[in-house]
Amino acid sequence: MFQVQEGIIEGPLRVTLSANTALFGRDPSLLAADHEPIRFGHQNGVRLVQDHSNRYGCQPYQQTYSDEALLVDRGGCTFLKKLLNAKEAGASGVIVINDSEVKVSPSIDEDEREEVGDAVHDVTLVILAKAGGKAVIDMIKRTRDFGAGQVMFIVDPENRQVGVKRKPTKAHRGSNDIDKLKDDIQKVLYLNGNALVNTRLVV
Repeated sequence: MFQVQEGIIEGPLRVTLSANTALFGRDPSLLAADHEPIRFGHQNGVRLVQDHSNRYGCQPYQQTYSDEALLVDRGGCTFLKKLLNAKEAGASGVIVINDSEVKVSPSIDEDEREEVGDAVHDVTLVILAKAGGKAVIDMIKRTRDFGAGQVMFIVDPENRQVGVKRKPTKAHRGSNDIDKLKDDIQKVLYLNGNALVNTRLVV
């Protein structure tokens, strides 16, 4: 869930989106007592930051982030590289905006897994579909234009609804990027991070 902190904008603005988790790094849904506390989007959430000088997150960041979630675009380098750079900068994880509506769960091969070791065991990477990413960018632009608050990212592991739910306000009605998203529940089978569409499995 993405939420604008209170400011001069009238009323709350919340957007709930489904995101796919990478098959490496920390699983944000692990809330059991025997797991170490995870920083990425838990409790009251974390601040969402978009570094325009590092659009794809493929370069080392020039500043330190204290547990924030970094918003980047897909492309330019591997998902693993994006997460490693974020970890090095002190962020709790990365939210990647996909360049399509196809759902993906990024993975790494055995050589990469062996090379990275435990370097990303406490940080998380999730990927949003293109339309969802546009909705989040719209929220960031609105906070900037109105000079109000900041966007917070909150993990909701119980939520399985794909789409957007929000409480409309006078200041925020009519957002095409948000309103055009429709509630849609999809069940997709993934094999090695690739979605199998229109596929028959013979057992």
